[in-house]
Amino acid sequence: MAWVRAVRSGVARMVIDTDPGQAREALTIIETTTRRSLREMRLLVSMLREAEDHDAEPSPVPGLGDFDRMSSTPSRPPGRSLPTRTPPPPGS
Repeated sequence: MAWVRAVRSGVARMVIDTDPGQAREALTIIETTTRRSLREMRLLVSMLREAEDHDAEPSPVPGLGDFDRMSSTPSRPPGRSLPTRTPPPPGS
């Protein structure tokens, strides 16, 4: 979804003076896709934390619409922990 935000923000920048309505529409799309991406990321982090904390399959998070009806979750062999991830170095 990052490409949607990049394209739409470019459109908004180019037309903000000549077509404020189109700029407003582009900004609305940017806001909507960003909020959706953040919601999905929070769900993913929540599921990973729960799996790590309880060493069990994560349960659905209430209140997230279609995401709480996921039919399958990734499984791992018993006794194996989730890999530890580190953030990328600055500027990458």
